[in-house]
This record gives sequence, structure tokens and C-alpha cells, in this order.
Amino acid sequence: MSESLKLASALPGDDTVNGLDVFAAELAKNPDGTTITAIVTFDVREVRYSVAKGTEVPTVQVRRAEAWLTEKTPQAVRDAMVARGEERLNRAPLPFGQVEGGGLDE
Repeated sequence: MSESLKLASALPGDDTVNGLDVFAAELAKNPDGTTITAIVTFDVREVRYSVAKGTEVPTVQVRRAEAWLTEKTPQAVRDAMVARGEERLNRAPLPFGQVEGGGLDE
């Protein structure tokens, strides 16, 4: 769990900006075998200051989300994710569809 950033649990209720709800039935039917790739737009909902730790922790809220079942993710999105990971980490990221410690394949 991230100690430097929190995620608000609520998603937008409007289906014009919430492209995740369309996957609810698929996720309920196959919770262990479904992976989804999403692009989200978010902003800061609040910032909490911890006196004990001397840290400020922003909580972000999702403003818009669009998603695909991972195997249907457009190649341009895959390429952009890989390029952004390389830039952020200054090294090659894990192969697309895998997460550290898990090995979630498409």
C-alpha cells in the first residue's frame, strides 16, 4: 500500500465519464481471471498532513476512466504505458500484463 498517495474509493457515477462499470458483470463472473487496463484522469480530493511523520499525503479522486479487457488494449496504449514506465523508472519495465510479485499474464 502506498504511503505517499491515497485513492478515494468512489468512482464517478455518470456513465459518460465512468467507463469501468461496463466490466462489472465480467469481473463478478471471473474475479480471478480477468485483468483490465484502464486510463484514468484524476485530481486531488484532499491533502492530509501527518504531524507524527511530517508528511503530506494527497488523496486523489477519479474524474474519468476508460478501460479495455487487457488482451484488447490498443497497441498504442500498450506502447505508451511501456514508454512511460521506462521514463519513470529509468529502466525497462516488466512485460505488459505482469505486476511485480504476481505474474498476471494476459
